[in-house]
Amino acid sequence: MTETDRDITGFLYEVKARLDRRLDELLPPAGCYPTRVHECMRYSILDGGKRIRPALMAGVAEALGAPSDDLLPAMCAVEMIHVCSLILDDLPSMDDAQMRHGRRANHLVYGDATAILASIALLNQAYAVLSDSCKDQDATRKAVIDQTAKMVGTEGMIAGQIVDLESGGKPVDENTLEYIESHKTGALIMGAVRIAALLSRAKRVELDALTGYARNVGVAYQISDDILHLTHKPQELGKVAHRDEAAVNYARVHGIEASRRSLERFTADAVDALKDFDRCADRLRSLARYLADRAS
Repeated sequence: MTETDRDITGFLYEVKARLDRRLDELLPPAGCYPTRVHECMRYSILDGGKRIRPALMAGVAEALGAPSDDLLPAMCAVEMIHVCSLILDDLPSMDDAQMRHGRRANHLVYGDATAILASIALLNQAYAVLSDSCKDQDATRKAVIDQTAKMVGTEGMIAGQIVDLESGGKPVDENTLEYIESHKTGALIMGAVRIAALLSRAKRVELDALTGYARNVGVAYQISDDILHLTHKPQELGKVAHRDEAAVNYARVHGIEASRRSLERFTADAVDALKDFDRCADRLRSLARYLADRAS
């Protein structure tokens, strides 16, 4: 275990603290009219999530020698998109979840209609923040917005979610399983890493390597999540969803031990993708190992 591995918890805490402060500034105040939708937005985005995707973005900046403070607005934007997806995932028509991060799911507090509007508002705000973060760099702005659209749309998260919903309760072949694993969670992780790389002025070869890293981390993260859903009680994970038993689950298809071997392989491949980076990328290497070993 490297020194960076031992320090990863402190790094995540520091990223979360910075992000939470900035998110509070970027979001409309809870008392701002129309108050209910603003309260709804803040309920989910300031609820104590781990901020893994922004942490990966900070790690990318570090690997490329760029100041992570410059990426803070974009990190907030990606977290807004992530929370937008969580609010929608928890709806009765999706996962029908009762809890998220140990609290009542958003729609149970504010109602389905307000939850949907709040999620769209977060997505809309994210695009505005990303555009502003590019300043006068028109080419970078286009690349970042294009990447975000792919990350969210039918090449990314939406694709993974719809195939997951359609496959629930039915046998799935390996290609479908891999598609769900790489899109539902992986698309957002890959998009976050690529957005950070674009804003940090990564060279083409660096962007390609970071994309390979993110692809493997994304699949590993989803496999880890699937294992946790079979080995931990829902309350321990802070989420209770009615659809969990019917949902597609890599570990249910392949078994726990085989899934753990796959998790180790994807994690090793993620670290190997950074072989041409120096020690500045140690944070990313440690994050890959941390996410594979997480307990929640």
